[in-house]
Amino acid sequence: MSEEATQFRSGISAAAQERWFVLRDLRRHNARRLAYEDLEEEGFEVFVPLTWRSFVKKGREIKRQVPAICGLLFVHSSREDLDPFISEMDTLQYRYLRGAGYCVPMTVRDVEMENFIAFARASAEPCYYQPGEVTSKMVGATVRIIGGPLDGREGRLMKVRGTANRRLYVEVPGVVGVSVVLHADSVSWVEVDGVPKGELFRAKAAKIEAAKAARALKKAEEARAAAEMAAALKARDELIRAALGSLPQEEP
Repeated sequence: MSEEATQFRSGISAAAQERWFVLRDLRRHNARRLAYEDLEEEGFEVFVPLTWRSFVKKGREIKRQVPAICGLLFVHSSREDLDPFISEMDTLQYRYLRGAGYCVPMTVRDVEMENFIAFARASAEPCYYQPGEVTSKMVGATVRIIGGPLDGREGRLMKVRGTANRRLYVEVPGVVGVSVVLHADSVSWVEVDGVPKGELFRAKAAKIEAAKAARALKKAEEARAAAEMAAALKARDELIRAALGSLPQEEP
Protein backbone atom coordinates (compact mmCIF):
# COMPACT_ATOMS: atom_id res chain seq x y z
CA MET A 1 0.00 0.00 0.00
CA SER A 2 1.37 3.44 -0.89
CA GLU A 3 2.13 6.08 1.73
CA GLU A 4 -0.67 8.29 0.40
CA ALA A 5 -3.17 5.42 0.62
CA THR A 6 -2.10 4.65 4.19
CA GLN A 7 -2.55 8.29 5.15
CA PHE A 8 -6.01 8.40 3.54
CA ARG A 9 -7.19 5.26 5.36
CA SER A 10 -5.86 6.55 8.67
CA GLY A 11 -7.50 9.93 8.16
CA ILE A 12 -4.19 11.80 7.88
CA SER A 13 -3.64 13.90 4.78
CA ALA A 14 -0.22 14.16 3.18
CA ALA A 15 -0.20 17.90 3.87
CA ALA A 16 -0.82 17.35 7.59
CA GLN A 17 1.85 14.68 8.11
CA GLU A 18 4.99 15.84 9.84
CA ARG A 19 8.20 14.88 8.04
CA TRP A 20 11.76 16.05 7.64
CA PHE A 21 11.77 18.39 4.62
CA VAL A 22 14.98 19.35 2.83
CA LEU A 23 15.06 23.10 2.18
CA ARG A 24 17.31 25.57 0.38
CA ASP A 25 18.20 28.97 1.82
CA LEU A 26 19.12 31.40 -0.98
CA ARG A 27 20.60 34.03 1.32
CA ARG A 28 24.32 34.69 1.17
CA HIS A 29 26.31 32.64 3.67
CA ASN A 30 27.57 35.81 5.35
CA ALA A 31 24.12 37.39 5.74
CA ARG A 32 23.37 38.89 9.14
CA ARG A 33 20.53 36.44 9.63
CA LEU A 34 19.83 33.11 7.92
CA ALA A 35 16.56 31.31 7.27
CA TYR A 36 17.11 28.62 9.91
CA GLU A 37 17.27 31.31 12.60
CA ASP A 38 13.90 32.69 11.47
CA LEU A 39 12.44 29.18 11.42
CA GLU A 40 13.70 28.42 14.92
CA GLU A 41 12.25 31.71 16.15
CA GLU A 42 8.87 30.66 14.74
CA GLY A 43 9.06 27.40 16.72
CA PHE A 44 9.98 24.98 13.93
CA GLU A 45 12.25 22.01 14.65
CA VAL A 46 15.31 22.70 12.49
CA PHE A 47 18.62 20.97 11.88
CA VAL A 48 21.49 22.64 10.04
CA PRO A 49 24.91 20.99 9.52
CA LEU A 50 27.23 23.46 11.23
CA THR A 51 31.00 23.81 11.34
CA TRP A 52 33.45 26.12 13.10
CA ARG A 53 35.07 28.87 11.04
CA SER A 54 37.63 31.52 11.95
CA PHE A 55 37.02 35.18 11.15
CA VAL A 56 39.00 38.35 11.72
CA LYS A 57 36.97 41.18 13.22
CA LYS A 58 38.57 44.49 14.17
CA GLY A 59 41.98 42.85 14.14
CA ARG A 60 40.94 39.96 16.37
CA GLU A 61 40.41 36.36 15.32
CA ILE A 62 37.10 34.92 16.42
CA LYS A 63 35.47 31.53 15.87
CA ARG A 64 31.80 30.91 15.29
CA GLN A 65 29.59 28.21 13.88
CA VAL A 66 28.32 28.65 10.35
CA PRO A 67 26.46 26.32 7.93
CA ALA A 68 28.89 23.66 6.66
CA ILE A 69 27.05 23.43 3.33
CA CYS A 70 25.76 26.74 2.05
CA GLY A 71 21.96 26.91 1.84
CA LEU A 72 21.17 23.43 3.24
CA LEU A 73 18.73 22.95 6.11
CA PHE A 74 16.22 20.37 7.34
CA VAL A 75 12.86 21.19 8.93
CA HIS A 76 10.59 18.73 10.75
CA SER A 77 7.06 19.92 10.11
CA SER A 78 3.96 19.45 7.98
CA ARG A 79 3.34 21.19 4.68
CA GLU A 80 0.23 22.79 6.19
CA ASP A 81 2.43 24.65 8.65
CA LEU A 82 5.49 25.11 6.46
CA ASP A 83 3.91 26.26 3.18
CA PRO A 84 2.64 29.64 4.47
CA PHE A 85 6.05 30.44 5.96
CA ILE A 86 7.91 29.55 2.77
CA SER A 87 5.47 31.51 0.59
CA GLU A 88 6.32 34.65 2.59
CA MET A 89 10.08 34.23 2.17
CA ASP A 90 11.50 34.68 -1.32
CA THR A 91 14.86 33.25 -0.21
CA LEU A 92 13.53 29.94 1.16
CA GLN A 93 12.57 27.03 -1.10
CA TYR A 94 11.81 23.32 -0.98
CA ARG A 95 14.31 21.03 -2.64
CA TYR A 96 12.39 18.85 -5.08
CA LEU A 97 12.86 15.25 -6.14
CA ARG A 98 13.91 14.71 -9.73
CA GLY A 99 11.72 12.41 -11.79
CA ALA A 100 9.08 12.08 -9.06
CA GLY A 101 6.38 14.25 -10.59
CA TYR A 102 5.68 17.96 -10.48
CA CYS A 103 7.16 19.77 -7.46
CA VAL A 104 7.40 16.80 -5.09
CA PRO A 105 9.38 18.01 -2.05
CA MET A 106 12.41 16.04 -0.96
CA THR A 107 11.90 14.40 2.45
CA VAL A 108 13.94 12.18 4.75
CA ARG A 109 12.59 9.34 6.88
CA ASP A 110 12.56 10.08 10.60
CA VAL A 111 14.81 7.12 11.46
CA GLU A 112 17.43 8.17 8.90
CA MET A 113 17.38 11.78 10.03
CA GLU A 114 17.59 10.86 13.71
CA ASN A 115 20.60 8.67 12.98
CA PHE A 116 22.27 11.43 10.97
CA ILE A 117 21.66 14.05 13.67
CA ALA A 118 23.00 11.71 16.36
CA PHE A 119 26.27 11.34 14.44
CA ALA A 120 26.54 15.06 13.72
CA ARG A 121 26.06 15.94 17.39
CA ALA A 122 28.34 13.19 18.73
CA SER A 123 31.47 15.10 17.75
CA ALA A 124 32.64 18.65 18.35
CA GLU A 125 34.11 18.71 14.82
CA PRO A 126 32.12 16.48 12.44
CA CYS A 127 33.24 16.36 8.80
CA TYR A 128 30.48 16.96 6.25
CA TYR A 129 30.52 15.83 2.63
CA GLN A 130 28.46 16.80 -0.37
CA PRO A 131 27.17 14.22 -2.89
CA GLY A 132 30.01 12.75 -4.95
CA GLU A 133 32.79 13.61 -2.49
CA VAL A 134 32.74 10.16 -0.88
CA THR A 135 33.52 7.20 -3.15
CA SER A 136 32.96 3.51 -2.52
CA LYS A 137 36.70 3.08 -1.98
CA MET A 138 36.63 5.46 0.99
CA VAL A 139 34.10 3.48 3.04
CA GLY A 140 34.06 -0.13 4.15
CA ALA A 141 31.97 -2.49 6.26
CA THR A 142 28.76 -1.46 7.98
CA VAL A 143 29.13 -1.73 11.75
CA ARG A 144 27.04 -1.29 14.89
CA ILE A 145 28.62 0.73 17.70
CA ILE A 146 28.81 -0.73 21.21
CA GLY A 147 29.30 1.85 23.96
CA GLY A 148 29.73 5.61 23.93
CA PRO A 149 27.26 8.27 22.78
CA LEU A 150 26.53 6.36 19.55
CA ASP A 151 25.72 3.07 21.27
CA GLY A 152 23.49 0.91 19.06
CA ARG A 153 23.77 3.12 16.00
CA GLU A 154 25.07 1.95 12.63
CA GLY A 155 27.46 3.47 10.12
CA ARG A 156 30.23 2.56 7.70
CA LEU A 157 33.91 2.45 8.60
CA MET A 158 35.86 5.17 6.82
CA LYS A 159 39.56 5.86 6.39
CA VAL A 160 40.66 9.33 5.36
CA ARG A 161 44.03 9.56 3.64
CA GLY A 162 46.63 11.42 5.65
CA THR A 163 45.02 10.71 9.04
CA ALA A 164 45.61 7.91 11.52
CA ASN A 165 42.09 8.01 13.00
CA ARG A 166 39.40 5.64 11.83
CA ARG A 167 36.08 7.38 11.24
CA LEU A 168 32.45 6.33 11.03
CA TYR A 169 30.32 7.59 8.14
CA VAL A 170 26.56 7.96 7.57
CA GLU A 171 24.62 9.92 4.98
CA VAL A 172 21.32 11.27 3.83
CA PRO A 173 21.51 9.79 0.30
CA GLY A 174 21.90 12.40 -2.40
CA VAL A 175 21.94 15.28 0.11
CA VAL A 176 24.78 15.21 2.64
CA GLY A 177 27.11 12.87 4.52
CA VAL A 178 28.91 13.15 7.85
CA SER A 179 31.82 11.34 9.47
CA VAL A 180 33.05 11.38 13.06
CA VAL A 181 36.22 10.04 14.68
CA LEU A 182 35.77 6.55 16.10
CA HIS A 183 37.72 6.21 19.35
CA ALA A 184 38.61 2.53 19.47
CA ASP A 185 39.85 2.81 23.06
CA SER A 186 36.42 3.76 24.38
CA VAL A 187 34.01 1.90 22.09
CA SER A 188 33.89 -1.29 20.04
CA TRP A 189 31.81 -2.43 17.11
CA VAL A 190 30.48 -5.49 15.33
CA GLU A 191 29.94 -5.94 11.61
CA VAL A 192 26.31 -6.05 10.54
CA ASP A 193 26.66 -6.68 6.82
CA GLY A 194 26.35 -10.45 7.33
CA VAL A 195 29.92 -11.28 6.34
CA PRO A 196 32.20 -12.21 9.29
CA LYS A 197 35.80 -11.04 9.18
CA GLY A 198 37.04 -14.65 8.80
CA GLU A 199 34.98 -15.12 5.69
CA LEU A 200 36.14 -11.79 4.31
CA PHE A 201 39.75 -12.88 4.83
CA ARG A 202 39.13 -16.25 3.19
CA ALA A 203 37.36 -14.60 0.26
CA LYS A 204 40.26 -12.20 -0.20
CA ALA A 205 42.79 -15.06 0.02
CA ALA A 206 40.80 -17.08 -2.53
CA LYS A 207 40.74 -14.08 -4.86
CA ILE A 208 44.53 -13.73 -4.58
CA GLU A 209 45.06 -17.45 -5.24
CA ALA A 210 42.75 -17.30 -8.24
CA ALA A 211 44.75 -14.39 -9.62
CA LYS A 212 48.00 -16.32 -9.12
CA ALA A 213 46.55 -19.37 -10.87
CA ALA A 214 45.39 -17.20 -13.77
CA ARG A 215 48.87 -15.69 -14.13
CA ALA A 216 50.51 -19.16 -14.00
CA LEU A 217 48.11 -20.46 -16.65
CA LYS A 218 48.86 -17.49 -18.87
CA LYS A 219 52.61 -18.06 -18.53
CA ALA A 220 52.17 -21.78 -19.33
CA GLU A 221 50.15 -20.93 -22.43
CA GLU A 222 52.79 -18.41 -23.54
CA ALA A 223 55.56 -21.00 -22.98
CA ARG A 224 53.64 -23.64 -24.94
CA ALA A 225 53.03 -21.19 -27.79
CA ALA A 226 56.75 -20.28 -27.83
CA ALA A 227 57.73 -23.99 -27.89
CA GLU A 228 55.33 -24.67 -30.75
CA MET A 229 56.75 -21.70 -32.66
CA ALA A 230 60.33 -22.92 -32.09
CA ALA A 231 59.39 -26.43 -33.23
CA ALA A 232 57.74 -25.04 -36.36
CA LEU A 233 60.81 -22.95 -37.18
CA LYS A 234 63.09 -25.95 -36.64
CA ALA A 235 60.95 -28.12 -38.90
CA ARG A 236 60.99 -25.41 -41.56
CA ASP A 237 64.79 -25.15 -41.35
CA GLU A 238 65.14 -28.92 -41.74
CA LEU A 239 62.90 -28.88 -44.78
CA ILE A 240 64.96 -26.08 -46.28
CA ARG A 241 68.23 -27.95 -45.64
CA ALA A 242 66.76 -31.15 -47.10
CA ALA A 243 65.60 -29.29 -50.16
CA LEU A 244 69.01 -27.68 -50.62
CA GLY A 245 70.71 -31.05 -50.16
CA SER A 246 68.65 -32.63 -52.95
CA LEU A 247 69.71 -30.04 -55.53
CA PRO A 248 72.26 -31.29 -58.17
CA GLN A 249 75.84 -30.22 -57.44
CA GLU A 250 77.54 -28.00 -60.04
CA GLU A 251 80.67 -29.36 -61.80
CA PRO A 252 83.89 -27.59 -60.74
